[in-house]
Amino acid sequence: MTNATTRRGSNRSGDADGHAIREALLEERAMGLKGGVYHLTQVSLAYNSNRIEGSRLSPEHTRYIYETRTVTGDAAVDDVIEASNHFRLFDQMLCAVGSPLTAERIRA
Repeated sequence: MTNATTRRGSNRSGDADGHAIREALLEERAMGLKGGVYHLTQVSLAYNSNRIEGSRLSPEHTRYIYETRTVTGDAAVDDVIEASNHFRLFDQMLCAVGSPLTAERIRA
């Protein structure tokens, strides 16, 4: 039995781990910490998710959009909008961890 399996089966310590991760991400977001886990997660998830969908933004472009909310070079407008929307969605999901999934939340 793996350690992960043991943790899942006993007193839900995974919930505590998830809560700690969420709180750390929220704290880093509030601090505006560059280079932390929150910052890296925002940029990496946006880049990789949008790349799967056909975005031509580079990781550097994605990071720049996240950090400055501006664009340099010849980025496609749709790619920039998708990246910006991804950043906002990640924040909404982070704030909603542990809350029920409702139709209103999905529409927001």
